[in-house]
Amino acid sequence: MPPSDIEALHVAGDRRILPDDTTRDAIDRAGRAQVSGTYKLCVGVGVVGAVTRVTQLTSTGFPAYDTRIQASMLRWRYRPFLVDGAPTAVCSAIRFV
Repeated sequence: MPPSDIEALHVAGDRRILPDDTTRDAIDRAGRAQVSGTYKLCVGVGVVGAVTRVTQLTSTGFPAYDTRIQASMLRWRYRPFLVDGAPTAVCSAIRFV
């Protein structure tokens, strides 16, 4: 599913996931103005779809931040994605910058 389609179904969970202070300091020390990582997000079937799986596709380069992003994404919730009127599980790639 395209990221824009799954984003339209997002109903709960903070999408702005910032690094903790220690990781932010490490990013600054590395001379990086920004970091990015990509994660595969899968949403199950249900009235409010829970995230069933998050898989790292590309790392931010900072393992603590990758872990924080994945843990936060697991708390997100979505309206069901319907196919012919029936809720259907979906997956999409989400990129953080």
